[in-house]
Amino acid sequence: IYIPYNGNEELYSYVRTARNPVIKGVVSREYTTDLDAAKVDEYNNNLYASAREVNSIARDHGIEEWEPTYIQYSYSYTTDDPSILYMPTAVPVKGGEKS
Repeated sequence: IYIPYNGNEELYSYVRTARNPVIKGVVSREYTTDLDAAKVDEYNNNLYASAREVNSIARDHGIEEWEPTYIQYSYSYTTDDPSILYMPTAVPVKGGEKS
């Protein structure tokens, strides 16, 4: 989950400092985006076919072959936006007392 800090200062403070929290959060500005695997595969397959066609022509004309950059299934990002604090890990805490 991610929590924009502005407007949620009280929640952020609770998650970060509660003596017996219900959840434990690890706060950072880094997050991961997972892409649709089927769309990634479709894109990469189309890119591969295009590269094969382009390179067959390039070889015929003595031009350097093109090596495309294929996309991955997930990417990590870090934001510079100071108003956003990401909580990529938030898990229930076993044995926590109710406050």
